[in-house]
Amino acid sequence: MGVICSVASPAAGSEPGSGCELVVVVASRGLEPPWVRAADDLRATLARELTGPECVPLRLSLEASPEGLLVLAQSPDGRETTRTVRDPVALVPVVLGLLAAVPLETQPPRPGSPQNGRPAPSAPAAVDPNDLPDFSVPQTRRNAAPSSVGVTLGLSSGIRVGVPTDVAMWDTELRADVLLRQWSVLALMRYAPLGAVSGIASDPDAYEEIGVGFGVGRELRRGPHTLDLTVLPSVVFVTIETDSPTEKAGELAQFRLNLAARYGYALGAGWKFTLTLDSEAAPSSLIKARYPNPSLPPVPAWTLGFRLGAAASLL
Repeated sequence: MGVICSVASPAAGSEPGSGCELVVVVASRGLEPPWVRAADDLRATLARELTGPECVPLRLSLEASPEGLLVLAQSPDGRETTRTVRDPVALVPVVLGLLAAVPLETQPPRPGSPQNGRPAPSAPAAVDPNDLPDFSVPQTRRNAAPSSVGVTLGLSSGIRVGVPTDVAMWDTELRADVLLRQWSVLALMRYAPLGAVSGIASDPDAYEEIGVGFGVGRELRRGPHTLDLTVLPSVVFVTIETDSPTEKAGELAQFRLNLAARYGYALGAGWKFTLTLDSEAAPSSLIKARYPNPSLPPVPAWTLGFRLGAAASLL
């Protein structure tokens, strides 16, 4: 699906300063705002400046790609070529350069009189101004987009709860993803500085945990929407303490397995809003309760987190 725009009228195609409706621009839905504005600028420029021999039958499809924007040019006979544009400002110059590569019309020389008793050579055929350069036909549309590597850095904050010990904590996560096509390798650090434990007198710092992990994931994309599905092992250090009736504290390290789903919505300029839902399970605590101190509650065997945040593309 897309938005189709043609430029001016065919009758005006050969008059200076007129537009051309033979070039059709199709912008896919879901482009980020900077690319939408660049597509509008392209349409306005073609309507204002595209004249004469540059007015040829051509379909320009603008599609989002990992590196920015993919411009696909197609001729009526099925030939096509692609250009990758990384900066919205460069879209108009790239398209104008593509159109300038179309061969100009040349007039055949008039046949001359016979010389030395032999007829003059036949005149070469005129070049059709509507011909495109000899584009190679790609094997598949998928191969048109070059592979890319990207790096994103995200920060999110929210709430996490744990069982069987009833724990509620404020949770913050710093996450870095290295993207290769739609696969990712990620690292994260999660910190819960404040937490409350049932059975312990009201104390906002009765529970604290910090964890680090490394894992892999898969990113699914549709327009401005993304969904990151990840799995990673992590090591979490848990501290539980109480001040009443006597001061008691204990620390414990846990190995946990984390499964997460992060939804993202592109905001433009490389930023996106994120919403993360994740779950962690500690295999050792699922088998048997583990206590940081015999007089304190056991550490959670399973936790569930919900966070809101933002992520930025660094590469």
